[in-house]
Amino acid sequence: MISESIFKRSVLPNGIRLLSQDIEHINSISLGIWVNTGSRDETPSVNGVSHLIEHMLFKGTRNRTALDIARLFDKMGGISNAFTTKDITCYYGLVLKENFDDILDLFSDMFCYSLFNQSDFEKEKQVVLQEIDMVMDNPEEYLFDIFYEAIWKNNPTGLPIQGKKDTVSAISQKQLVDFFIKNYISDNIIISVAGNLNNIGIENVIENRFKDVINNIENVKREKPIFHSGIELITKPLEQTIFIAGFEAPSVKSDNFIPLQILNIILGGNMSSLLFQEVREKRGLCYSIYSFISSLEDTGILGVYAGTSTENVGEIIKILYNQLEVISKTNLKNDILSEAKDFFKREILLSMENNESIMKKNARDEMYFQKFYSFDEYMNKIDDVTMEDIQKICSEILNRKNSLICLGNIREKHIKPYSSFFL
Repeated sequence: MISESIFKRSVLPNGIRLLSQDIEHINSISLGIWVNTGSRDETPSVNGVSHLIEHMLFKGTRNRTALDIARLFDKMGGISNAFTTKDITCYYGLVLKENFDDILDLFSDMFCYSLFNQSDFEKEKQVVLQEIDMVMDNPEEYLFDIFYEAIWKNNPTGLPIQGKKDTVSAISQKQLVDFFIKNYISDNIIISVAGNLNNIGIENVIENRFKDVINNIENVKREKPIFHSGIELITKPLEQTIFIAGFEAPSVKSDNFIPLQILNIILGGNMSSLLFQEVREKRGLCYSIYSFISSLEDTGILGVYAGTSTENVGEIIKILYNQLEVISKTNLKNDILSEAKDFFKREILLSMENNESIMKKNARDEMYFQKFYSFDEYMNKIDDVTMEDIQKICSEILNRKNSLICLGNIREKHIKPYSSFFL
């Protein structure tokens, strides 16, 4: 268990928030630089620019070429990567303690002195276009892009993170640099570090390396996306029909978020969940079925994904609604709730064995709550959830808007008997 006493939060003179957690018994350090910007902060004309910036920061600075950057990452070993989501862009690495200064120097160089060279920019756009093709060739990934665009249409939150081919092709170097200057500002940045920090003057070191990150008086305002219900059928020659049934759900900041997470586990979050057992194990209707949560600071989704023969889609949808009705109206056996809580707590406990997970957890706590939550606080929140809480959140979800997106050889006749669920 990680003690709260060894966590420290500070704010650097330029406004960057620094989170550090000292873990003495390991010999590695995980560093993450989190920027509170993502695809939901884009306009439709530059959709994909956040993801493109993530790529471009690895393409050369005034001190290093792209090859220099790649070689240094490889020399350090460990893990180095980056990702873009709808609301966050993160650059992170896991290295031995002896290489911490190297990775810190490299990341600060990338953040403060990237060149965004025109020729590299044009080449990297081609790489991203290939990535978009790869997503479109993957039915599951493609379905998720269609799903978010359908439920959050007319809002940047619904646009694909990697962008679309026409928008990425049209983004100019100036548009990319302007977006970077506007959003990669000190108030938007959290630096989270977890690992063996003993004898490292972490605050002074990071302050010195990131002193050239400036602030911008223009605040980026986000518009809460409106959930759009309905049914969308996309014809594509697949062996199966894959679909997502989505329900409007609480945001990550909601008091109901932890009950929602437990509901997700009970519904379809593991192999003993109601949907997995009823749909796959008892009836053999599909190979893959699971529920998931996609929550942002101001909205959220509870979704169910499944892949099956076209003739089975309607039956699985009916089972899904039956299970939600059962949860909302019936006192399930105590061991179902108890097992879901234990599963959730053990996931958290296992993650606390990994300093990369600790680094990410601390950054998300700060990003969404401006607060550090200890392991014990999370455990207490989980323990406090009752069956009545699960029933309440399930009933609320059933009474909110929902949506069905299908991809495959499917026609209206296959789901018409169940279309009233999504109106």
